[in-house]
Amino acid sequence: MRRRAFTLVLAIIAVAVALPLPAAAQRVQSNVVLVRADDVVREDLYAAGNSIVVSGVIQGDLVAVAFDSIRIDGVVEGDVVAVSSRIEITGRVDGAVRLAGWSVTVDGDVGDDLFVGAVGMQTGAASDVGRDILVWARRAEMLGSVGRDIEGTQRTTRVGGSVGGDLEVTSAALSLLPGLTVDGDVRYTSDQEAVVAGTITVDGVVSRVQALPPNLRVRAVRLLVQFISALAAVGIGLAILWSIPRRSLAAARALMVSPIRSLAWGIGVASVPAALVIVTIGIVATTSLSAAGPVVLVLVPVAIGVLSILFLAALSTPVPLALAAGSRLRPSWSSYAQFVTGFAVVAIVALVPWIGGVLLTVGVLAGLGSWLVAADSVDA
Repeated sequence: MRRRAFTLVLAIIAVAVALPLPAAAQRVQSNVVLVRADDVVREDLYAAGNSIVVSGVIQGDLVAVAFDSIRIDGVVEGDVVAVSSRIEITGRVDGAVRLAGWSVTVDGDVGDDLFVGAVGMQTGAASDVGRDILVWARRAEMLGSVGRDIEGTQRTTRVGGSVGGDLEVTSAALSLLPGLTVDGDVRYTSDQEAVVAGTITVDGVVSRVQALPPNLRVRAVRLLVQFISALAAVGIGLAILWSIPRRSLAAARALMVSPIRSLAWGIGVASVPAALVIVTIGIVATTSLSAAGPVVLVLVPVAIGVLSILFLAALSTPVPLALAAGSRLRPSWSSYAQFVTGFAVVAIVALVPWIGGVLLTVGVLAGLGSWLVAADSVDA
């Protein structure tokens, strides 16, 4: 599903990086690229396909791009650069390994460095990495032997086995597993203490650095952007109210008289892009890429068009919402003054933690739907 689109983007990047290819390399493009157990590739191999399996020997580098999977259970005497939805290495790579994919598993030998960018990453207990491991992943589990350092950023991290250098990661949740040995230091950045699941051995020091909040300058810039955005929204709202006053007032009345109906219409309209995304994902997941390609090419422009329309509609959403709030507070004021007053009230409510966000979301959806509810009561 999602990982096929993720893989497609990575594949395009990888192909762009891989070109131009050296003249001495062997190029293979097929639905299934197979290097059998008794095959010997005596030069670099550049492979692209739906799935790639290397069970033999490559006496050079391997650059591989596959939509479905890449499996290396043979020997690569050079480096490996691979992009795929699912990558598994159980054989031996004498050089460095650089991988990008949805799911990455390394349970073999890597002579040099291991670099991984993935959603889920694991090095098994039988894995042996000669130098460093550098990982950017949502979930990472490293259980084997590492010659030097482990570094990177992960959402959740589990580390076991042995580390010949330092363990230095940024992780929301770090777990140090029983039997872990670290010859250097353990330094990690996290808002919570690491979980030590059993007896571990660390020759150096264990230290935690708490993640710092944004500094004063960043927060000031954020507030400035929010203030400018609010002024822009007020300006756009006043312009809409001036250009279509009858329809704007009718939408505000519809919101006050039929809030549930307005909310239902707003939810329905806002759900259209999500429905298109679900349909697209379903088509990609249940059909082949060659069959799904033309359908996706049609649906993508439609989705972009719908999002553009919704973006324009979102600019008009504050008008009925602010008018409804302002008319409740100051019914005798002009519509322009009611809009500005109501907008200020909505902005203040939105600042309330948790509750404000929920109320603002409901109000925005109801304001969006109120235009449709009021459409029948105003002449075009």
